Amino acid sequence: MVNFSSLKANLQAKLSPIFKNRKLWLVLAGILAVYLILSLYLLIVGLSLKGTMAKTITAVRAGGAAIQAKDLAGAESQLNEAKNGLKSISGRYRLVDWIRFVPLLGGYVADGLHGINAGLT
Repeated sequence: MVNFSSLKANLQAKLSPIFKNRKLWLVLAGILAVYLILSLYLLIVGLSLKGTMAKTITAVRAGGAAIQAKDLAGAESQLNEAKNGLKSISGRYRLVDWIRFVPLLGGYVADGLHGINAGLT
């Protein structure tokens, strides 16, 4: 027969030092809270960019279709509209540019900035 009281006491003795270190848990909770707040900020900025990005993608697709149809005037106007959309996105993306230096989140922000810069060139 298994003696559950001794198993419970043994488990509590092993886990006790981990849960007693209150400062460690507060630091970890603070770091988690900062990351959650930054993620929420990124989500809000990303959702505010959604409409402009959709218009820019539509303009790029229309420009590609105009090139396929050999309508150079239409292609030029659509690509200029796409470039203006990218400039607008770039301006608003500067709101999250400072997050490049935050570990784990910074890589995604830097990738987005590289993509925008590639589209503008």
